[in-house]
Amino acid sequence: MGSRSRFVMSSVEQVFDYFHHRWERKATFVLVSQGLILAFLLGLALAEAKRLGWLAGTRIEEHIYNHFFAIELAFTLLLLTELLSLVFTMPNSIAESVGKQFTPYSSSATSFSCCSPCGTIRTTTPCFAILPSS
Repeated sequence: MGSRSRFVMSSVEQVFDYFHHRWERKATFVLVSQGLILAFLLGLALAEAKRLGWLAGTRIEEHIYNHFFAIELAFTLLLLTELLSLVFTMPNSIAESVGKQFTPYSSSATSFSCCSPCGTIRTTTPCFAILPSS
């Protein structure tokens, strides 16, 4: 490898290490958690504003169908944070990164284990009781 490519790799590694260190801090975890809560509350507020007709004629009105928009927004942001965690985990350990890959899948499977046809409503009714009998 030439000296220029070593310099580039060293610079990229330093930037990656900086962001990795910042991502793993407890303060970042708290900030991300608060951001997810705020996103959920903002989604609820937007859904309610649409229901009341306050968003009539705006572009965002097209994307909000009901209050489950708030759940979709928060869950999408959670999956993005899990993706960032996966990227920062991969250089450390392959086994750890494989375990990290199952985190979003397992949380989505347990959170929405019994869903409506639209895939957003969780009920306490067993899934087999919801299915039509043949």
